[in-house]
Amino acid sequence: MHRLTLTAVAGLLALCALCAVQAGAATQTATLRTVTTKPMVVTGSRFTAGEHVKILLAGRSVARATADRSGKFRVTLARPASTKCGQALQLRATGAGGHVANLVVKFPATACQATPAKAPAPVPGYPASPY
Repeated sequence: MHRLTLTAVAGLLALCALCAVQAGAATQTATLRTVTTKPMVVTGSRFTAGEHVKILLAGRSVARATADRSGKFRVTLARPASTKCGQALQLRATGAGGHVANLVVKFPATACQATPAKAPAPVPGYPASPY
């Protein structure tokens, strides 16, 4: 009876240690970074290898990714049509294994400026217009 109790206690301790290791993996701080805003490219890291990740932009699901062997992913997102210059949007990556990363993306005003129109090429033999 005494051996059975010791075996049960040892098994329980081993199970607790395993749970603690897995809980630690799930609470590892995942990260999310913006590579560019035009087009919007983001990378995630510190996810579990092979973890399926859902990406939300302003609360809407916009992409899915799978973390590579090193726990990283990279996605290109379509910029929301309603985005205004200088507006900040919440980006969130949620992994199936419990990892979560948040990032606030602010679109700089320079990313929204229109490209100036090019002046037409002058016609040979005619003076350039002063206007």
